[in-house]
Amino acid sequence: MMEEKILVEEVMISPPDAVEPGTTVLEAVRKMVERGKSCSIIYRDGKLWGILTDRDIITKVVAKGLDPSTVRVEDVATSPVITVTPDTPVLEAIKVFTERRVRKIPVVREGRVVGLLTEHDVMRLMRVIMETNEELRRILGI
Repeated sequence: MMEEKILVEEVMISPPDAVEPGTTVLEAVRKMVERGKSCSIIYRDGKLWGILTDRDIITKVVAKGLDPSTVRVEDVATSPVITVTPDTPVLEAIKVFTERRVRKIPVVREGRVVGLLTEHDVMRLMRVIMETNEELRRILGI
């Protein structure tokens, strides 16, 4: 019997917008808020270089009392970036979240970000699985 696995590509969301490394944190935050995103991807020389997350902004800028209008994204973004591929099983990605203590993972195919997987996406998937399991148990009377 072949084991079915849920892959990252089935759960990932569209990738966040990219910002240039020299962009100020304030500009990046404005773009993130405008587009309803909680992170931005940073490319350098056409390659994934880093990710700026809401946690980076809070811990590395706000908590330190730095001025977001003068701090550059490249100075506070997380780099190198932990990534997964679209064909990574979600269970493997969950291990990455817990072992590497990250909340957002860019999904990369051939060096380009094609999506984003967040802890929230995985929790939503788990809720659907649990609700489906409960419904099946109800239908089957077990």
